Amino acid sequence: MKRLFIATLALAAALPAFAQTAQTTQTIDTPADVKAQGKVEQAQIKADKKVDKALTEEARADVKADAKANDKKLKAHHKAQKKVDDAAADLNKAQNKADVKAAKADK
Repeated sequence: MKRLFIATLALAAALPAFAQTAQTTQTIDTPADVKAQGKVEQAQIKADKKVDKALTEEARADVKADAKANDKKLKAHHKAQKKVDDAAADLNKAQNKADVKAAKADK
């Protein structure tokens, strides 16, 4: 399995070199060929820009979604913390009342 993986990686690394060799050995003879090649390159540039734009939009959406999720988590944390603080305050009040009753009973 490991050998197959290594062979696949080696083939994947070699393919661009073969493709580059094939491109450089092609000869462009006529002005029409040159024009067609230029249009292909322009189309490739446009396609690359579209891909970049799509990836950027996706990244922005991810960041926005993460920010919303973090905001919700923070609100939930504050709400839970308030409940904990309220419970601690209630306990403190009860303790103070008990202390006052005990002090009055001692008199």
